[in-house]
Amino acid sequence: MFFLCHFFVVDKGKEVGNVTLNESFELGCGLVLKNRVLFAPISTLSCLPGGEISEQDLAFYEKRSKGVGAIVLASAYVTQKGKAYEGGIGISHNRHIAGLSKLISKIKKGGSDSKVFIQLYHGGAMTSYNSTIRSSFCVSSESNQLDSTHQYQELTEQMIESIYQDYEEALIRAIRAGFDGVEIHAASNYLPYQFLSPSWNYRTDAYGGCLKKRLKFIEELVLRLNSCINEYATSPFALGIRLSETDSSLEEQEKWKSFQTTLLTVQELNSLPLDYIHMASSDSLEEVEVDGQKYSKASLLNTMSDSIPLITCGGLLCHEDVAKALKTSPLVSACRPFIFLPDWAEKVLVGTEIVFEERQLTGALRQELAIPRALWSSVKESKEWYMYQ
Repeated sequence: MFFLCHFFVVDKGKEVGNVTLNESFELGCGLVLKNRVLFAPISTLSCLPGGEISEQDLAFYEKRSKGVGAIVLASAYVTQKGKAYEGGIGISHNRHIAGLSKLISKIKKGGSDSKVFIQLYHGGAMTSYNSTIRSSFCVSSESNQLDSTHQYQELTEQMIESIYQDYEEALIRAIRAGFDGVEIHAASNYLPYQFLSPSWNYRTDAYGGCLKKRLKFIEELVLRLNSCINEYATSPFALGIRLSETDSSLEEQEKWKSFQTTLLTVQELNSLPLDYIHMASSDSLEEVEVDGQKYSKASLLNTMSDSIPLITCGGLLCHEDVAKALKTSPLVSACRPFIFLPDWAEKVLVGTEIVFEERQLTGALRQELAIPRALWSSVKESKEWYMYQ
């Protein structure tokens, strides 16, 4: 059965099938994940000032790496000009390779066969939050999303070409470091999303206008990175992308329209050489009503992706949540549960009840859980969010 919703058609009957969390999964590139659960990106905010991996990062990921099919390291900036915040991972220079290789070794220590991906990002206009950057790149100088107190440069085609090269060089470093794949960060208002979103993109050239034109930057980036993989990778190497489910800056009544755009975006991306699409959502199991019937957003998104597997992420905690998401998505991910439960993946895989013990947020607990100091500060400020309260 099908229903027409504005400009897209959704198949009500599409399901992944009767699969279990422990089943392996082969991506299009030939890389095999040992199970269906991924550790989603979360920034530890604890890298060294030059973007190098710190001892705190090593300890944090080593403690949380055993049970997952793959770990996606968060937000590695591809150029200093695209660095949106301090404490993030750098992959903009060859000096970063050694530390990244060491981190991969820590994650795979003891024979762990978890795959390790790294997220590539350029902050674009979001670098306005980085006090060391006086002038930021923007997609459109007319956007009302820009900070009126900050200086911006609207991207020319020559500048865009330079950014493509930054991503290509970052991907080559990821291959040299020993990663199993990269993920284009096209969510969280970073540069690819700024091209994609009509609230950021007011361009009138080939990169602006209708959705197809706004997707041009992402499409060209995917194709160029895929060419780099074909040239430099000597073993299966994944290329994924992270998308926002909705534009979080919009009023509630506008978010449904934003979600529809995301559905169409997923459909368009299915023509590209991607190994997965990783959705970012506050509640992936949230239901919406269409034609008088309720569907989870995850199921609608998966319906629009005929050839590329989607990773459902957002609000998943217990085994029942994850199993429910797996009915419509071939892969699932989470990051928050790993903060207080480093072995969360192992617990979910065997169906153990997930319980957060009520404990004082002491320095001793931070050390026990190997949580970096900067991330710990965030945890203490938002304890209820991290503990699903």
